[in-house]
Amino acid sequence: IPGTITAAFIADPTAGAAPLSVTFTNTSVGASSYAWTFGNGNFSTAVNPSNVYVNGGTFEVMLIAQAGTCSDTAFATIVVDVVTTIIIPNVFTPNGDNINDLFFITSTGLTELHADIYNRWGEIIYILDGVQAAWDGQNLKNLNATDGTYYMILKAKGFDGKMHERQT
Repeated sequence: IPGTITAAFIADPTAGAAPLSVTFTNTSVGASSYAWTFGNGNFSTAVNPSNVYVNGGTFEVMLIAQAGTCSDTAFATIVVDVVTTIIIPNVFTPNGDNINDLFFITSTGLTELHADIYNRWGEIIYILDGVQAAWDGQNLKNLNATDGTYYMILKAKGFDGKMHERQT
C-alpha cells in the first residue's frame, strides 16, 4: 500500500550504568517526521538522536514516525543501573576545628543506610540512619564520645534492591 509507514529503531546500548549515553538509529520506512520520547522527560524530533540517562531505572523509549496523517509507533526499553559506592572514613576528629568534625558515609546508588557504631566494649554509642546521616561525636546520651577506637556495622540498600553490609 503506498504511503505505508513502519516505525522502527535500534538503541545502542540498551542497558548499562549511569550516566548511560544511548544512540538511536532510526530504521523507519516511509516517514518524513519523527517524535521521540526517551522515558526520562527528554524528547527529540531528530532522525537519529541520542540521549543520556543520568538516573537509574527502566525507561520506555517511544518513536512516532509520521508522513502526513499516517503514523506508526515503535518502542524499546532502556535499563540503567546506578553503580553503588560506599566510602567509610577511617578517622574523624570532632574537636571544633572544622576539619573532619563530622563522621559521614559517602555513597552513591543507595536508598537506605543504617549503621550502628559501637565502642570497644560492644555498647552502641551512636546510630546513623539515612544516606545523609552524620555523627558529630556526641553519643546517644548527648555527651562527647571519648577518644578511641569504634566499630561499625552498616547495612544499606541500593536502588537496584541489593543489600550491602560492611563491618569496620
